[in-house]
Amino acid sequence: MMMHRYHVWTHADMWEEDPEESGADFLGLFNDVEKIIEFLSLRLNEKKYNAKESYAVVTMGDMSPAGLSETRGEDPDDICVEWIGHFTVEEAETLMPEWQKEYADELNSGCWINTIYDEHPDVGFCNDNICVWDTEANAWRSFYEDDGDGADYWRKKLTEDVRNLHDESDLPLPQTIINAA
Repeated sequence: MMMHRYHVWTHADMWEEDPEESGADFLGLFNDVEKIIEFLSLRLNEKKYNAKESYAVVTMGDMSPAGLSETRGEDPDDICVEWIGHFTVEEAETLMPEWQKEYADELNSGCWINTIYDEHPDVGFCNDNICVWDTEANAWRSFYEDDGDGADYWRKKLTEDVRNLHDESDLPLPQTIINAA
């Protein structure tokens, strides 16, 4: 049985003895860089599509000279009047007419509905560290999936010379890969 050239994981850089227990997730086996890129593109697009944002009724931040001096001339952040909840873009578009009715008084007084910054774990998506074991190069290649210029960046990271990579080749191969050989 032929061993696949590329073994794709997330967060393999954090594992110690047992990859799965350390938070690493196995994504798949590939022989072609373009198939990895296609897989990662679909995966990232789905994560972005399903990502939730925090919606709120907001009003303009402090535009006074004192307020602008605090932001060094940049527009100040909007002020949250009433938080609505966490929703995907699609959910928010569907609910917007209902929200416009519910918050009509606030909207008529100069407020609007917008997304706001929120560190809640349900908001956004995880920009996973993609770790690829290259069996021919006998080295790990890693990059964050939403860094760089998408496919071109991933292609570069997956094909650059091993001597240019930081040395991670001492990470152990997980038992699942050893057993698959």
